[in-house]
Amino acid sequence: MCFCDARASKPAGFRAVRRPRRHYERANSKLIFLSNKKTTLARWVRSKICLRQTKLGWDAVCLFGDDVVDLGPLQRAGVAVAVANAIREVKAVAHYVTQAAGGHGAVREAVEMILKAQGKWDSLITVYRR
Repeated sequence: MCFCDARASKPAGFRAVRRPRRHYERANSKLIFLSNKKTTLARWVRSKICLRQTKLGWDAVCLFGDDVVDLGPLQRAGVAVAVANAIREVKAVAHYVTQAAGGHGAVREAVEMILKAQGKWDSLITVYRR
């Protein structure tokens, strides 16, 4: 997993701290790339570094966006997700639009959808019921 978040918020910091110190963690040859507002150049640099380190391509990326600066990366991502409060143009290029707004469970909603599509949700639930 490559985690990038431009906002210096407590929730983002908590999520990042729970991740390994490395930029990524390989799991089933998939990469989830999370991103929020930052300059377009910085976003491209971070994403290219992450992809190079993991030796993965844009087809392995799941990217979340909500604003104009997200349009380029969203169009390259294998799975483009727009949060409910995203601008119309971002929703138009997204493969999936969440019911939840950004910062209110949108990532969790999309991850659940992806795990269900991969057939992994039920086994995950079984683990947590123990």
